[in-house]
Amino acid sequence: MGNLRAEDFLPTLRDRGTGTAEFRTVSDEIARLLCAETLERLGQGNADRIMLVPVLRAGLALLPAFASAMPAAPVAFVGIARDEETALPDLYYTRFPAVMPPRALIIDPMLATAGTACMVADMLMREGLPADAIHFVGVLASREGLVRLAGVIPCTNISVVAVDPELDTRKFIVPGIGDYGDRYFGT
Repeated sequence: MGNLRAEDFLPTLRDRGTGTAEFRTVSDEIARLLCAETLERLGQGNADRIMLVPVLRAGLALLPAFASAMPAAPVAFVGIARDEETALPDLYYTRFPAVMPPRALIIDPMLATAGTACMVADMLMREGLPADAIHFVGVLASREGLVRLAGVIPCTNISVVAVDPELDTRKFIVPGIGDYGDRYFGT
């Protein structure tokens, strides 16, 4: 796909007519580019000292690119469902490695209210990681979500492809992409 940047693929993801196969292909390329940028920022030598923390289910769409580039990195799993009535995160599953690496990379394509990302960051801090050792990588954020997460971890540790201006009354990103997990997994 040449010298394209991750943001060059956003119009395809935003297009409601994009089918599952094309959405996956474009998402996988964005994940690869995000991973390369993240490793460049963190330093290749630190790849084995980072724990990958995809948020189930949409975070699984980005995980293969990161796991491939960092094959020794342990993977923790955090399952959080969004309560559609309250837009609050509802934790239903966690699994962390027995020995925590010194850094963590939260992987979640969407950062709307930042409730989920803040919950995961808080959990990691309770496990002993300092806030500056926690990083977030995603595809799209709302301005509100970005500001909220930057109140928990350093703003320089947050990397997204684009920031959209607002949330609608249901707390979805506008203009957004839609439900990333549903679109990626075809459900």
